[in-house]
Amino acid sequence: MNEKQILKLIWSKEQALKENLLKTDEAEQVQKSLWDFLDKNLPSDSIVGLRYRKLREDKRWTWWSDMKGYPSGGSWNNMIKPFLKILEQYLAGKTIKKRFSDDEFFIESRSQGEDEHILIGKRDSSGKKAHIVIDGITGEIRVEGKDQVLGEIVSKIETILTLPNGKKVKSTREILEELPS
Repeated sequence: MNEKQILKLIWSKEQALKENLLKTDEAEQVQKSLWDFLDKNLPSDSIVGLRYRKLREDKRWTWWSDMKGYPSGGSWNNMIKPFLKILEQYLAGKTIKKRFSDDEFFIESRSQGEDEHILIGKRDSSGKKAHIVIDGITGEIRVEGKDQVLGEIVSKIETILTLPNGKKVKSTREILEELPS
């Protein structure tokens, strides 16, 4: 399982785990998949790898079920979330970051696996920013929900498509034009 697959698995099961809607064996399988990924990918001598080892050894990670076969206790907060934090630390360390700023704005690009995250904000110490995600496989462009409305920071987005033959085509709401090679 790669990074994208493990994240999709966790995100697809997150709400069900939070509401304790999965049977114990189903919830345990999500944890096992996450552990398998971390076991395979974390360098054992890295800080994140050492944190993971300590977390695994800190307590017994035993799943208990109620009479109906559902986990007793919080399966999300107690059994999944601590390891998701380790995964996020690992992925953050693999993130490729680029930054541009001027007197008024900053733009930061973070590449994680196939996806690119673009953070755009005003340099006014307000902490408000827009967060655009470009899916590297599907090409979907979306704005993450809880961040500032994109229109308050960016007036328009232009896209440049590169075709297999090397031609580049610029797309905006107003135009669609081939760019010089």
